[in-house]
Amino acid sequence: MKLYLIGGVNSETIKQALEKNGIDVVRFETSISKAFEYISKNYIEYDLVLLTDQGVIDDYQNFKDLLEGFKKLLNQGTKFKFLTKDAELEKIFIQVVENDLRFSVCLTDQIKIPVAMLIDFCISDNSDNEVNNDSNQLIEDTVVLKKSRSIFSKIKSGLRRNEESHDSKSLGTKKQDAENPIFVSNNLKKIIAITGHRGSGVTSTVANIASVASDKGFSVMVVDMDTVYRGINLFFSKFGDEVELNSELAYSLIRCLMNPESYDVNSCKINRNLSIITLGYSVSCKERISEAMQYKRVLSLISLLKQKYNIVLIDLPLEVVKELPDIIAQIDSIGLCVNNSLYSIINTVKAIEGSLSKDTLLFTTKSKVIVSKYNENNRYQGKKITPEFTSEILNALSGRFEVEYQNAGFVPYSMEFDLQTESGGRLSNTNNSYKNFYFNILKNLD
Repeated sequence: MKLYLIGGVNSETIKQALEKNGIDVVRFETSISKAFEYISKNYIEYDLVLLTDQGVIDDYQNFKDLLEGFKKLLNQGTKFKFLTKDAELEKIFIQVVENDLRFSVCLTDQIKIPVAMLIDFCISDNSDNEVNNDSNQLIEDTVVLKKSRSIFSKIKSGLRRNEESHDSKSLGTKKQDAENPIFVSNNLKKIIAITGHRGSGVTSTVANIASVASDKGFSVMVVDMDTVYRGINLFFSKFGDEVELNSELAYSLIRCLMNPESYDVNSCKINRNLSIITLGYSVSCKERISEAMQYKRVLSLISLLKQKYNIVLIDLPLEVVKELPDIIAQIDSIGLCVNNSLYSIINTVKAIEGSLSKDTLLFTTKSKVIVSKYNENNRYQGKKITPEFTSEILNALSGRFEVEYQNAGFVPYSMEFDLQTESGGRLSNTNNSYKNFYFNILKNLD
């Protein structure tokens, strides 16, 4: 099959994904108008034109006229397929093509269209309302024209296996991997960032992983780059106590960024193995914070700390990633906090899209999903949203074709979770089960 792709800004990514599955993309354009202009003026062999919503964005007003043009332009044996999430565009498409069997449309309710759906749509027969699930099909999933399935019905036996596997792991009844000893090596030098949308449990994850790692003998430095909420203060009350004795410590992050070599005197030592760098709540000078939070200064600080500590653990809001996109390349591993709810998963996708203008592939490659505040009662249409299913949905909505998010672990939700900030304590210090959960996450952030 020779395909002419009109896929907007995602055309290059879609092209690569389709070609990996045996579909020859002879050319792609970012808009339907550019495709029409090129085909009108040049000879090119193709069997199918595939159009997505991204290819219509710049030509919404002229969509009807362009379709009329393609009706006259296409050869009799050439097909034109349109995969859309816009019911109005579907309506216009049907009105224009009428009973022309060369044209077909699929309306989907998915936020991000998986490559599996694109492939199914490409190889489907227009004369049949449903894609044939025969032995020659490139993938197992099928797609129904005009009425697509949701992403939840596309997860088949894999989901059932995930549910069965997770159900067998009842809390407190199975020994965790954390009981197996690991050896602390001076050669271990890692920068780990924890991120996620607001409210997903980023700061609590940082605080608990830091506590667990230090208890295991790792030297740990926490760098709180959340200059807005500064939540690390709530989990390590010793910092506030020290600030009362030495008000200059409130500027810990600023001082360390301006002079990385001063990290030892400008950080707060929580215990023998754990120190933190953050801002006190009394610091309000946005100009000084902005001046300090420059990429070169951040790079200098974390590079130096990596030489001095086994683990440099960064509380890294996605808003900071947006301002300092090059920081992704300097981080060894990223923990992406997500709750197992549709609200959190969708917010995660939106937050990442809004924060990353480049290096999205690198971000995904370095990231592993931490299902924080895991609620085993969360379901969609009767299906349990397990940690594995959470990542499946996240991958589908993200539209990542080259690599997929993998799981680092999960942390069950409990009433104690919300009490951490009130008491200044950490779950990993009061509950051995939670200590194991967080240590397992740390081990998986390799």
